[in-house]
Amino acid sequence: MNKIYVVVMALFVVCSYGFCDAIYTGSGYYLRAEYGGGGKVDAKAKKRGEWEEWQLIPQEDGSYAIKSSGGFYLSAKNSGGGKVDARHRKIGLSQKWRRQSVGGGYFTFKTSKGYYLQAKNNGGGKVDARSKKMSEGAKWKILK
Repeated sequence: MNKIYVVVMALFVVCSYGFCDAIYTGSGYYLRAEYGGGGKVDAKAKKRGEWEEWQLIPQEDGSYAIKSSGGFYLSAKNSGGGKVDARHRKIGLSQKWRRQSVGGGYFTFKTSKGYYLQAKNNGGGKVDARSKKMSEGAKWKILK
């Protein structure tokens, strides 16, 4: 009985701070920050856990900062054109993403320079912001 109570309380605490969003590809791979943040980001997970929890934080300019469960922000190196990670604790231009609905419950996230957040091969591996052309791997769903 106590174990169930502890689990329920842990879920409540996580959700009360806003880390209840999971972002995943059309093929069911979750965007995750390894160890909850501080380094690599990928789309390898098929199951949702703490590393797959994100908070979408609206910014005054209409963009979103995407914060990992460990308190690190999803970042596109040089605001796009390359790697994506979750190493930064402050919001700057490289941590801001424009969210756009593309129908069917899918969204894209673009950097200030117009690069798409995309999962290579629509999931199962690396995530980057190298392309200005929308691919299937750039379409994400948000699960509360």
